[in-house]
Amino acid sequence: SLVRAPDIGRGTERATLVSLDPGKGLALLRIDAPRSAAFLRILDVPVPVGTPCAYSGFPRLSMGPAPRPGASLIEMFQGARVSSIVTTVGPGGEPASGYVTDAPVVGDASGCPGFLASGEVFGMLNSPPCDLRSPLPYWVPSMEIVSFARENGIPLLVGT
Repeated sequence: SLVRAPDIGRGTERATLVSLDPGKGLALLRIDAPRSAAFLRILDVPVPVGTPCAYSGFPRLSMGPAPRPGASLIEMFQGARVSSIVTTVGPGGEPASGYVTDAPVVGDASGCPGFLASGEVFGMLNSPPCDLRSPLPYWVPSMEIVSFARENGIPLLVGT
């Protein structure tokens, strides 16, 4: 099942696995009966170093003070800049590239999209490859996600 931040605490979506790329940590899912026609535009060109970006991580639990005591979920939104583009070797020996941004992310945020000011997605937060020893966030570039989707016959709304 697929969980989206606005749906935390509600029902989940049923999804079917279309394709998996363990080397990049990517999975393509087909949502069987989506409740929404909302979509994101995904960038299919490289992002230069220094580009401002932002991302939302997994929602955090917040305890509210009186007069409205109780727990609620809040979404964390973090600003950053693309600080480097790295090329490394994936687990199967294939070349892998990604972005590193200059601000830490909250835990449990893997898989979240990274956004440009235009609202386009520039990448997906992922665990860095084993040979990349950086405490900073690592992003699979959106153009690699677009390529993977196209290889699997999935059309995407892309922007440049």
